[in-house]
Amino acid sequence: MFHSDRHLTKHDLDALRNLFEAYLPGGCCAMDRLVVSCLALMRVNSNALLARKMIVTRRFGAEAWNQIFRRLARLYPCLRAPLTASSQVPVAEFLAFNEELADRLYGGDASSTYFDLGEQSAAWAFVDGPCKSFIDQREIGQLAESFALIWRAYYTETASSCEGKVTRDGVEFSVAGLPQWHPYFEHLFTGFMKGAMELVCANPVEATRLRGDSEGFTYLLHTGLGDADGEILQPSSSARRGRDRMARSGLSPREIEVLRLMAHGKTNKGIGCLLGISDRTVQNHVTHIYDKIGAYSRAGATAWLADHRGRLD
Repeated sequence: MFHSDRHLTKHDLDALRNLFEAYLPGGCCAMDRLVVSCLALMRVNSNALLARKMIVTRRFGAEAWNQIFRRLARLYPCLRAPLTASSQVPVAEFLAFNEELADRLYGGDASSTYFDLGEQSAAWAFVDGPCKSFIDQREIGQLAESFALIWRAYYTETASSCEGKVTRDGVEFSVAGLPQWHPYFEHLFTGFMKGAMELVCANPVEATRLRGDSEGFTYLLHTGLGDADGEILQPSSSARRGRDRMARSGLSPREIEVLRLMAHGKTNKGIGCLLGISDRTVQNHVTHIYDKIGAYSRAGATAWLADHRGRLD
């Protein structure tokens, strides 16, 4: 009756639900316990935490990240071991970590916060991080095919899945088989893939929710120029204000000097020697540059400079 592999599929869960409700007293409660058990088995790749670390330390500083991590590591032993790109974190502890992060550092609407974090995570993951090979051809078809691969790369020990396809309006994707809905699954992943599509397309991209329930959701990523009907998701108002400030503020003459030297491969020490300033001062300039241009690494800053060189001359 059930599949022979080690994971329960959505079909299996539906069959079990019917059995519990038909033959067992208190079947619904028993099924709820099974769903909790399935959620406990699910794992999340630690690359997701590495992306969060990059974003939080750049905006709030390393100590803000360290304080949250230390606090939750006291509660969850799985956070005490070194977590690298190959590590897996139980999903319950992972979601608790992100809830704490969103509440303590961002506040406001959790869904919008997760959506914005997803977009920012994409800027790192698809440029300098583990997902860059998924869109190296910069083609919309490759992007659509990447949805299933990325979902499996980040989420293991789960029957849930994701599929993407190219339509006349854009890229439609669906997530199914979730043991339990959480705003992280829906809104951060949607923001993440919206950010990926913006790296592939010259157009601005919007995300429209087509449908959803407790076990999954379907979105259309599109340019906003067609006839897509549904709820359009946007980043939080605070995130939009932050990006508006970034666009208006620009780089100081000294920051432009530092950025150009970074692009020529100079280290902080080398830049300090050339400009007659300390390594610490150089690092402060680098941090401000990253914050203003939305980069997460020297490679990202160099790419930004190549795109904006004419405006800085």
